[in-house]
Amino acid sequence: MYTTNGVATCTAATDQLKPDICSDGAGGVIITWYDYRSTTDYNIYAQRQGPALAIVWAVDGVVMNNNVAYDQIDPKIVSDGMGGAIISWTDYRTGAGPGTADIYSQRVNSTGAVQWTATGIIICTASGDQIKSQLVSDGNNGAYITWEDHRNAGNSDIYAQRIASNAAITWSANGFGICTIANDQLKPMIVSNGNAGAIVVWQDYRSGNNFDIYMNGFNTTGVYTAISNGVATNPTEYALLQNYPNPFNPVTVINYQLPKTGNVKLSVYDALGQEVNILVNESQFAGNHQIEWNASAKPSGIYFYRLEAGSFVSVRKMILIK
Repeated sequence: MYTTNGVATCTAATDQLKPDICSDGAGGVIITWYDYRSTTDYNIYAQRQGPALAIVWAVDGVVMNNNVAYDQIDPKIVSDGMGGAIISWTDYRTGAGPGTADIYSQRVNSTGAVQWTATGIIICTASGDQIKSQLVSDGNNGAYITWEDHRNAGNSDIYAQRIASNAAITWSANGFGICTIANDQLKPMIVSNGNAGAIVVWQDYRSGNNFDIYMNGFNTTGVYTAISNGVATNPTEYALLQNYPNPFNPVTVINYQLPKTGNVKLSVYDALGQEVNILVNESQFAGNHQIEWNASAKPSGIYFYRLEAGSFVSVRKMILIK
């Protein structure tokens, strides 16, 4: 089956770099890489090879991002469970300078046809750079994607997003904060938790003295799950945590805990007690929840956020400074 020194996947002109690989579910593989054959910028390509390593798709591969402008690099791949694959990558289509790196994704089927938009689906286009994506199956033909995120100037955090097989973004735009504590969190890696969720591990400088290793888990709804002997557990009491950062401009993150499933309302009020935003008003699963408030359209000042869940009510203060 195999050949001494390997079988070619792509020998197009110029460079093909940093391949990644997954099973096609039929004894073969799907391979992705970034490719300089255009001679002006890098693009994402993929190829399928059968059990005997024969080329299945077009010779030298199929482009995944329709040769959109500037560089697309560092692709990662996972099976979609239907004979195709989902690919994520770092994308500079808005420009080549600092702060222009975003995360995009594409799904390709068993015949080599892209299934989402020709140029890929936005996973995160927050301010600053989003780089070093990793992904794993969500157990339902979609994927969990995690990355290193520099939206907070001078600080790197870990974010994640879930994308369904039909390209629907399941969680809030630009992702769910896996870890947004002070100092740098870098180089995330992700694995399935075996129960439709995932676990992310990363390199962490929160101590300010040296790097340590931290990890966190989440479930299908994008809420934290405590891991005990590999089994997810929920909080034992309601809690509304202090927003972060605080003071902030213009985006802040609010975390809260629910010990059981039920109706939840999370609202923001100004200093006069007038409701200015409803962030959540729905039934939610038990667990640790997180949501962003973007106050770009609001004036500077003191605001209050109020959580109502069952008989539990809690209010905290936050400060917007522009």
